[in-house]
Amino acid sequence: MKSTASVLLLAGAARAAPALSADKLPQPFATPNLLNLIPRTLEIEEKRQGWLYGTFPFGAAPYPTGVLANKTIEEQRAIWAPPVFELGAIIVKETALAEEGVIAAGGFSTLDDYAKVYTNQWTTSLPSGPLPGMLTNSTDDRTFSMMRLSSVPYRLFRVKQTDPLLFPVDEEIARSITGNSLEELHAQGRLFSEDFAEMKDQEATTAYGAGCQAYFYIDNAGDFLPLAIKVIVKGREDSALVYTPKDLNDEWLFAKMTINANDGWHSTWGHTTMSHSAAEAPYLAAIRSMSENHPVLGVLNRVENTPWSVRPNLQDSLVNGSLDTGPKYYPWTADAARIWANQILVN
Repeated sequence: MKSTASVLLLAGAARAAPALSADKLPQPFATPNLLNLIPRTLEIEEKRQGWLYGTFPFGAAPYPTGVLANKTIEEQRAIWAPPVFELGAIIVKETALAEEGVIAAGGFSTLDDYAKVYTNQWTTSLPSGPLPGMLTNSTDDRTFSMMRLSSVPYRLFRVKQTDPLLFPVDEEIARSITGNSLEELHAQGRLFSEDFAEMKDQEATTAYGAGCQAYFYIDNAGDFLPLAIKVIVKGREDSALVYTPKDLNDEWLFAKMTINANDGWHSTWGHTTMSHSAAEAPYLAAIRSMSENHPVLGVLNRVENTPWSVRPNLQDSLVNGSLDTGPKYYPWTADAARIWANQILVN
């Protein structure tokens, strides 16, 4: 009876007490206790009314809405937007200068001429130039294979002995490259794979795009190297070609560029979906469930520093202002990005 009466009295006091805004609460962090239970109850109720579960055009995890949420989002976008737009304006200006520089240097006639884009260019937006070695080693297989590990390596898997192979590779070709057959690499645990086959089904722009599957392996010297890339076009799956380092240089380069587009797509939209959105969902739940003085929320507030601008910034900038065509450097539409990102989040 006493405990029941205490709860009823506490509930009555909570309803009768004036609402306290978050900025008027005590500053020290503390876990819930009898002294802070009433003000925290009121604070959390205020936050639940001001931080609601909403949706975002890009989709993925719930996006906050409500009076308090909208105020925070506006403040965070005000922090993010100026440097983003400032850098964007610089990039537009320096893009024109780079184009003029390439023309003045004689234009493009070989792959090595790509370096002209960076010669004395991008002095403000990319003052240090591209990553060291990218221009001089851009066609090296080691550069290509290390790119799988250095950015967002979540689509790279070691092929377990119990896993089926994605596609066959001619035994003679595999031995000439690795010294082993595909099956031997598989049995030895030295075979790795990437599978972007789903990209063949994405809504495409007028640019060329395809889904890819690839094998990588660790050679006897311990280097991580590519073995084969299968390029898959929707409707022509049965005639998909498998490329290896034994093919013509331009054909092998084409295959590597195609899967690089797959990987870049995943790095952009997958990162936003599986990293930012996946972290934003529990963070929004914590905001609605905890006092600002709760030590756990204090940690989350430090980790999730201005998170609510990430998806709006991506929506505004990476689609280049066009929701239909998507970023110019990908052959798939922005609608495809939204559908793909939401599928990846569910899976």
